[in-house]
Amino acid sequence: MFQKAFERAMKYTCPYVGLRRKNDGTVSSSMAAFVIVNNAGWAITAKHIFAEIAKAQQSIAGVSAIDCAIAQLKSQKISNAKHRNREIRKLEQQKANSLSNHAEIWAAGANWQTAKPRVTEIRLHPIADLAVFKLDPFTPLADQAYPIFRSDAITPGISVCRIGFPWHSVDAVFANNNFDVKSGFPALLFALEGIVSRFLVTGDSTGVNAKYIQTSTPGLRGQSGGPLFDIEARLCGLQSSTVHLDLGFDATYQRDGETKIERQFLNVGQAVHLDEIRTFLDTNMIVYQLA
Repeated sequence: MFQKAFERAMKYTCPYVGLRRKNDGTVSSSMAAFVIVNNAGWAITAKHIFAEIAKAQQSIAGVSAIDCAIAQLKSQKISNAKHRNREIRKLEQQKANSLSNHAEIWAAGANWQTAKPRVTEIRLHPIADLAVFKLDPFTPLADQAYPIFRSDAITPGISVCRIGFPWHSVDAVFANNNFDVKSGFPALLFALEGIVSRFLVTGDSTGVNAKYIQTSTPGLRGQSGGPLFDIEARLCGLQSSTVHLDLGFDATYQRDGETKIERQFLNVGQAVHLDEIRTFLDTNMIVYQLA
């Protein structure tokens, strides 16, 4: 049902990779997705991706304060050296778990490996989990496609599909003060279909609201920022998170001779509604296709 829609969506859905190195030398990566909106390099993704980038920057910036605290403790002449050494070890462990380096990969456009596109402009929605940004440089692929935004009303019961990059990892090492990606590209897309189940409106104390779509199937880690589209490949939303709805009962089962009781939940996907995306793009005068 979604074969042709998937073939189009895969041409505008791109992987984001966040590379992180701790002070103890551990290197890790995380995956998400973003959608190229037009040939000028404007794109959309989940706002929480940029929150994670900011968190990485704060972790790196905080190391100097930890170093100062360690130096201050070492310079103190106190009778209780055991207590001081214990506090120093705590701070040293905190430093080891803090980040020393980070890098972002926005894998979009022709020759992105050498062009290394970077984010030059960022517009964050005040409430919704939505970010609009521009990549520079951006050279469209020979078969580049862009999303067509659905003009019909989105109603509960319509079939939708989301794609992204779950169960995929990028392996990298850190050498010569740079991350070196060893494997993981091309990144593999994973599709998961469902139906629109209901709409949810959230807001803050100022009265500003944001509209979301909840779907009958969950979003998967690595699909954040990826598209939610209908069977005609028209964009309906942008994957944000998975919420766990309490079913109101427990399940009892046996494991290793013991009785276990677990609360039961329904995991549903949550995507930023198309109305929020279109309004935000219009506000920022960013061109997109509508049909």
